[in-house]
Amino acid sequence: MSKRILEIINDPDIIKIIILDMNNNLYHGRTLELTTDLPSWITYYPENTVFQKKMPDGKNGVRYQSHYKILAISTKVYDDGDIYNIFQGMNSGGLSFSANMINSTELDDLKPNEYKDAIPVTAIGEWALS
Repeated sequence: MSKRILEIINDPDIIKIIILDMNNNLYHGRTLELTTDLPSWITYYPENTVFQKKMPDGKNGVRYQSHYKILAISTKVYDDGDIYNIFQGMNSGGLSFSANMINSTELDDLKPNEYKDAIPVTAIGEWALS
C-alpha cells in the first residue's frame, strides 16, 4: 500500500507527521512533549480491564472497567492503585488521548467524603479511554 506524506511540522516544541494512504486512510503521529525523561512502556489493556484506584488515605476508591481495548504509552509516575499511568493512548472505539504535560497546577484538596468518587489526575487517560 502506497502512502504519501501530507504534512510534516517540525518546530522546537513538537514534531508531527500526517500521512494519507492510497485508500484515503489518515495516519497521524507526533512526539511527546515531556519536560523530563520518563521510563515508558507500550501497554495493552484488553476490553473489560478493571481499574481500581486508591484514595489519598490508601483505601480503595473509584473502580471502573474498560469497554474498549486500549493501546497506550504508559509510565509509573504515581502509585494511584494501578501499575502504570497512561499518558498517550487510543482505544478500539477510535478515541485517542494525550496528557500534555502540566508543569505545575493548583488544585483544591478534596474533602475525605469526596475521595470515593474522585479519579486521580494520573488516571484521566485510562478513565477517558475506558
